[in-house]
Amino acid sequence: MVLAAAGRLAIGMGLHRKLDAFGLSESEMNQRRNVFWILYFLDKSMSLRIGQPSIIFDDDCGIDLPQEVETSDLPDAPRKYSIFRHHAQLALLESRIYTEL
Repeated sequence: MVLAAAGRLAIGMGLHRKLDAFGLSESEMNQRRNVFWILYFLDKSMSLRIGQPSIIFDDDCGIDLPQEVETSDLPDAPRKYSIFRHHAQLALLESRIYTEL
């Protein structure tokens, strides 16, 4: 129930939309995007686990994936990698699977 309330609040605040023309700073836009994606992958994961429909509809979302960040100086590691971004991509795949099933 808390996840449903958070989802409705996030959609009401417009976290699911790109708001470039509203005069927000880059850090504010990143924070809004990150909060949305946290909620998104919690919602998709929970909906698959309990067999209930998702709160957030993919067709309503118009926001970019989280940004990739520089990795450590490991010699064989890719230059950019973000576990957060990959969680968001996994949630998108989970959503597609749930929709197809």
